[in-house]
Amino acid sequence: MPAPLKVHLSQREDQLLLKLTQASLVPARTRNRAIALRLSTRGWKVAKIAEYLNWHEKTVRETIHRWHRGGLALLWDEPRPGRRRRWHDQDIEELEEKLLTEQRAYNSRQLCEHLKKYRQVLLGAARIREILKSRKYLWKRTRQSNKSQQNEKKKSRKQADFEMLLLAAACGEMRIKYLDESGFSGWSTVGYTWVKRGMQKCIFQTKRRPRRISILGVFQPGVSFEYGLAVGGVSSKTFIKMMEAQAESAQRWWQKTGTVTVIVLDNYSIHKSAEVKAKIPQWEQKYLYLFYLPEYCCEWNRIEDEWHQIKEHEIAGRMFEDEYELALAVMAAVEERGRKHGYASQRFRFNKERQLR
Repeated sequence: MPAPLKVHLSQREDQLLLKLTQASLVPARTRNRAIALRLSTRGWKVAKIAEYLNWHEKTVRETIHRWHRGGLALLWDEPRPGRRRRWHDQDIEELEEKLLTEQRAYNSRQLCEHLKKYRQVLLGAARIREILKSRKYLWKRTRQSNKSQQNEKKKSRKQADFEMLLLAAACGEMRIKYLDESGFSGWSTVGYTWVKRGMQKCIFQTKRRPRRISILGVFQPGVSFEYGLAVGGVSSKTFIKMMEAQAESAQRWWQKTGTVTVIVLDNYSIHKSAEVKAKIPQWEQKYLYLFYLPEYCCEWNRIEDEWHQIKEHEIAGRMFEDEYELALAVMAAVEERGRKHGYASQRFRFNKERQLR
């Protein structure tokens, strides 16, 4: 019967293998082989080493034979066949720095051109995408932001007040609504769609470009969405009509619950016009209060998310014959959002010549 396969290490060899097992830059295969050899010299049999390392017994025997044949040098794997990598980590790290810090968007072709010009590295666009995906990058839509124009001192002061409002609303001490305006074009921006390979889908423009439709909305998350539509822009008088209705609603809410209503809105000029300021004391008598957000902090306004969803997912990529057709699409989109997310939608009529009836 053959003698059990075993390794006999000198003290120096054992210490050297110990350092290998603790080195972070050494390949995992090499570290595990060093562990197997040190266990073998301590009397562990092949079966026990295999069980400990979750290896096959044949792998343990091969590791011991490697040591007997070539010692330390054979603990490393030989270079694998195939073309050597044409780029280094520093090349991709430079691209990552550009993507993170530069105020512009890059596609994979532009990144290829940058590597070719400044790093003398030739990679195709498909390969660039593979590398970026392996580093947890996604091809994702960018957004415009005005955060660089925010006044940090004013923002910090307002943020403390805003958080107190949210806390009070969560405790049932007041009701918070969010107000904002937005607009819809009769010719939506054309984006991506599914199409058969080799074909090109065209969305044809109408003979006449419809006038822009403006929407003024008041949103209470999870409860209600009240809105009015008008051709063109929203004026101070239009805004006041909506706010008068909100004041009446706030008074009824106070009589029912004993809590006030706060409307969160931005610093748009019509929100702070002389006509509006003259009305504020009257609204406050009906327990309706206005909370103006700090400048360029639209991300605090919850209704902004509704505008984004309606524009990007409900009516995107469509051309409308006239303002009426566009208005119907906007109303249908608001109704659909309400059904999906469980809040009631109600259209407010401004009763003006420019109102959409």
